[in-house]
Amino acid sequence: YEYMLNAVEKDVVVDEEQEQTTKVEGTGPTADETRNEMELETKMKVKGMEVLDMPMPTSYVAETNLPTDAGHFRMRAYRIDEEFRDLHTQRSEHIGFEQVVLYNPKKSPFGKSGVTLRIHDQCITSEIFFSNRRDGGDKFKKALQYVDEHGGLIIYLQQEGRGVGFANNMATHALQDEGMDIGDTNAHLGLPDDCRQYGPVPSILKDLGIDSVKLMTNNPLKIQKVTALGVQVDGTMPMI
Repeated sequence: YEYMLNAVEKDVVVDEEQEQTTKVEGTGPTADETRNEMELETKMKVKGMEVLDMPMPTSYVAETNLPTDAGHFRMRAYRIDEEFRDLHTQRSEHIGFEQVVLYNPKKSPFGKSGVTLRIHDQCITSEIFFSNRRDGGDKFKKALQYVDEHGGLIIYLQQEGRGVGFANNMATHALQDEGMDIGDTNAHLGLPDDCRQYGPVPSILKDLGIDSVKLMTNNPLKIQKVTALGVQVDGTMPMI
């Protein structure tokens, strides 16, 4: 769990009352000790915005072939360790425990640096039902095409509607149908504007032996959040 204890990067202010836990030389932390240290890191501020996010230990589950119209990929599944799942869902009960990695086996990202990475959040409305309200489906297709042609990987996270869940996301759409501005719908329903969690990412990258990435994103806050979790971001690539 050494990757969980990385110092928070610049632009992130950690609660000054955090305490250092002394470890006995030659012994690793127990699950309870690791949990306590992670709880000390739950309150962070990114440019004045309080977030609750922390590295989440994940376990590899299985890997299989994934033939698609966009190319032939390998699909690799992970699951957050059970004792940490309540921490992962502290901001939203609608965030899932399982993650998927997609990569081109002919351009394997294992053990490399500066790997192009798309951290993609589930968007059922556009990916399954082909809605034109959201661009998640288009971004996912572009990421698949890039990985097929150039390598890299996609980490797919179960956090529909920026983490509020599918049904709540539909409720925001209904308010938009009535004329409400998209920027006001979540607040009207008593929902956070964005409660996505990127805690599983460091653990997954560690398992793949990837020590730095180039993020494929248009979202500056995502870059800050991922960096704050201890991931080395060498650069970015816009989603055009």
